[in-house]
Amino acid sequence: MFMKILIISGSPRKHKTDYMLNKLADGLEHSETEFIKLSGHQINSCLSCRECIKKPFLCQQKDDFALLREKMSGADLIIFGSPAYFDNVSATLKNFFDRCLGLYWSEALKGKKAVLISVCGGTRVESVERTITSMEYFCDLMKMEIIGKVGAVDDEKSKDKELLEIAKALNLLS
Repeated sequence: MFMKILIISGSPRKHKTDYMLNKLADGLEHSETEFIKLSGHQINSCLSCRECIKKPFLCQQKDDFALLREKMSGADLIIFGSPAYFDNVSATLKNFFDRCLGLYWSEALKGKKAVLISVCGGTRVESVERTITSMEYFCDLMKMEIIGKVGAVDDEKSKDKELLEIAKALNLLS
């Protein structure tokens, strides 16, 4: 089964979150996969001008969000990854979510599949769980179907098996 997969990293660093996302990407076959690192893009904060309510695919801001919005709209599966920062998604990912208001009004993500990944540098499992919950709220608002969630604490590489199990469940491995 061929899928168009978009992987979105909300981590400002190339560390544990990106390790998990890349490990999952390595296991994906029979798909077109693109990895987007939000920190490498200029995404301004939402101005709450509400223009996107009137015209969902227009935003008065001139930054990289328009390109990313189109990529999300064209994907079959979106994998979101974020480190746990104060029991929540990173500011980078939260800012990106805030800019998705037009996608909410247009329902462009309705029915798309999502996988959520969070990593905590400490040992507080609750931090990872709350971070995933924040991503779940976003996906729920967008009417996306969450098909997998993976959380890891510290440098726990044992989640590699769970990541590969998600890929197998998606029938993306041969």
